Amino acid sequence: MTHPHTLKTLAQWLAGEFANRSQAIEQSAWFHLHLYHCPLPQRIQGNLALFAEQANFLYLERTYRQRVILLQETEQSHFQVQYLALKQPEKFRGAGANPRQLSELNLTDLNCYQAVC
Repeated sequence: MTHPHTLKTLAQWLAGEFANRSQAIEQSAWFHLHLYHCPLPQRIQGNLALFAEQANFLYLERTYRQRVILLQETEQSHFQVQYLALKQPEKFRGAGANPRQLSELNLTDLNCYQAVC
């Protein structure tokens, strides 16, 4: 089966800044969060990738939960998304709001699992 959209299209759909403001207002148990998804300027092992970073809206400078999202196409023409942790997340803290920091991110900065790395 051939998909009408490419991995590049998927990456474009996932890229951006997101907030759960309406959910946080409706359900006070939820924190008001801000999520960044920044396309990496370089590929990781030939794969398109995004940098993900999260922060509480009240403390945007205290980002946490940094990840790299690898976008892959399987042999069956399906899309696969894999999340990889950073070995030193503090090294890239704030890169969601300042994507220029991501130009130096490479495979050696990632904790790799399974057969990806």
